[in-house]
This record gives sequence, structure tokens and C-alpha cells, in this order.
Amino acid sequence: MLPTQRRIAYIHTQPFGAYEAGTVFVANTARGIAEAGAQSLLIAPDFGESADGVLEQIGLTPHPDLRIELPRGVRMELGPLRPSWSGPFRRGAIALAREFKADTVICRDLRMAKMLIADRYPGCVLYEMHNVYTLGEESAAEEYFSARKLKRHRSRIPLEKKVLAHVHGVITLTHGLGQMLAQRHPVEGRVLAAGSACRPLANPPIAADRRHIAYVGALDPHKGVGNLIRSLDRLPEEARLMVFGKGSGVDTLRDLAATHGVAERVEFAGFVKPAALPTHLARCRAGVVPLVDIFFNRYVSSPMKVFDYLASGVPPVVPDLPVFREIFEDSSPAVFFKAGDDDSMVAAIGSLFEDDATFRRRHLAALHHAAAWTWRHRAEKILDFSANLPLRPERKPQGPRSAR
Repeated sequence: MLPTQRRIAYIHTQPFGAYEAGTVFVANTARGIAEAGAQSLLIAPDFGESADGVLEQIGLTPHPDLRIELPRGVRMELGPLRPSWSGPFRRGAIALAREFKADTVICRDLRMAKMLIADRYPGCVLYEMHNVYTLGEESAAEEYFSARKLKRHRSRIPLEKKVLAHVHGVITLTHGLGQMLAQRHPVEGRVLAAGSACRPLANPPIAADRRHIAYVGALDPHKGVGNLIRSLDRLPEEARLMVFGKGSGVDTLRDLAATHGVAERVEFAGFVKPAALPTHLARCRAGVVPLVDIFFNRYVSSPMKVFDYLASGVPPVVPDLPVFREIFEDSSPAVFFKAGDDDSMVAAIGSLFEDDATFRRRHLAALHHAAAWTWRHRAEKILDFSANLPLRPERKPQGPRSAR
């Protein structure tokens, strides 16, 4: 280890391997930090699987500068009561970061950030935002989320305000969100926009027959998969839709496909391990992101499915929302459609079936674009950002130290 080597701890509060998207994101970020030349420590609750086993499912190999710690959570059940184990985990995670002597700690959980601040952690604390609670009041969220969930989100507003005021730096997934935060919170000069990324494939598999349309990800209503299924009968007859994802919404989507007479043209593949996904995407001519137009989809999210498509050379078909304009400034790999307009989406997907030359051009552009959006490049941005942040002298929020 070099004497001046940075030491970065990334704390993830969801069990390692339990939530596929979160696990893929944090594992790639932590490994990217190691690839960028720093010592990297990933801390997450144990989910009963070995760290190497989870990495293999994701398609990653161990790295000599990446250490993964999976402390066991304390779980108790007393009749209907299920005391939280998150407090003990968070305290243990801070102890591990201190033992590691991390000069920077990254977390994506508000209560974890609050504990690091209250603990006066002797280093830089970065809060990585994967949700936002103090913005977006004008969005159409009520149409897609339960009243209970929205109430829970609103209850987190005071905590979010305190954390944003006292952490050393904030990582957002989009430039747009960072700019809006600066208008409402004292974060100007302390925000880095660093969205999702990918691992370009040296030789992505290519099937001879590429007539499938891919959707990868969650099946919640605000993801817009239903709109894609309803539009399938207006696409070329040879087109088949492959849905890679799982969740409570799958039965509703199956019924929807049957209702619209396209059940035989839709394959619900379920969850596919990220390491195996490129083999399936090799059969796809288009990768669709049918997101509906709400605040979260416009400014907060950075869908990893887009980068899955790019890494496999599958042209993305995306709504014309700010987040995608940030990713595709010249739009050469992607085909845009008007958000919420099924006619526009059908035309965008159909353009990739019109002739092979159009598809090949977009295919090569996707592979070229993927090379500039790597996890290592993202990590390098984070390392540069954290190295130049001043330590703020008064950063302890009011309130108890415990995050229970």
C-alpha cells in the first residue's frame, strides 16, 4: 500500500445481496474506488451470502484494495414487535470505518449520515442522495405512491434539512438535482453530480436474430412497463418484449398482456443475475426506459438499466427528461420519445426495426458511449471532489446520538 493512498469507506444500510439494484450500485462503486487507486471498504448488513458469492452474481471479481465487511444485524421478534437492528448496525459500521482509518465515509442513508455527524467522525462525510424529500412537491407522485409512503417521506424532511446543512459534501445522481438543492439548502460548492455507470464489455455477445425489446428493472407503476405492454401490438409483428425484473407487479402486467392480446409476445424472465444479463441482451434490438413524467424520474434517478443497455450495445429508447439529456448530450446512441406519449414511444422503438443500418449505427454509438461512463471514472470524480472539500467546523446537528 502506498503511504499516501486514500482510504474510503462506503456504508450501505440494506443487506448485501437483498436488494439487487442497490447491491449492484454499491459493489460497483466500492470496486471502482479501488480501481481508481484508493483503499476501499464496503460495509453492509449480512444477508447470509458470502461477499465473493454476491460479487460473482454481479459479475465482479475480488480486488486486492477492496475489503468487504458484512456485520450481522441484531434481529428480535417479540410477538408483533420487531425491534430495529439498524441502530446497532450503524454504530458498528462507524466503528469499522474508524478502525479502517477512512479519510472519507460515503453513505446513502439519512440516519447513517446523522450518526456520523453526531459522532464527529474524524474525516470527510459524504451523503449520496438516492431520494429527496424537501423537493418535488409539485410532482404527480400521489398517482403512483401510497398515502402511507408519501407521509413517511414527508416525515423525513426535517432530518434531510439537518443532514444537508452539516455533511461535508453531497453526491447527487444528476446535475439538475444539485442545482435545485443549492436554491433550498446551504450546499453550494459542496455538491457533486455523479450518476450511474457501467462496465463496458470487451466483446459483448451478439445474437444473429435481434428482434427483442428489453426492459430491465423494477415493475412498479411509475416505471411505466404497463404503457410498453399496451403499445406492443402497434410495433412490428416480429418484435418480442423481454421483461427482466421481479416484484408484486408482475401478475398485473401478465393480466395486462393477456387483456391486450400480446401475452405470446411478452416473456417475463424474472430476475436475471447481472453477470448473465449480457447474454440475454444480445438478442435485443432496443432497450426501453418507459418512465412516467414525475419529479423523481426527471431529476433524482439515474437508471442503471440505461447503462446495462449501453454496455451490451443495445440502443436505449428513453423519454425526453432532463436526466437523460445529461447522459446523452448528443443523443447519438439513444432514441428519445416524448414522456407520457405512447405514440412517440412506439415511433422511437419502431425506428430501430426499420433497417439494419439504423440499428448498427446506434449499436456502435452505444458501445462507444459506454466507454466514457465507467465506475472507475465515477470513483475518480468522487476522490477528487472529497479531496478538495474543506472540513466544516460546526457540523453537529441537534438531537440524540442514537439513530434508532
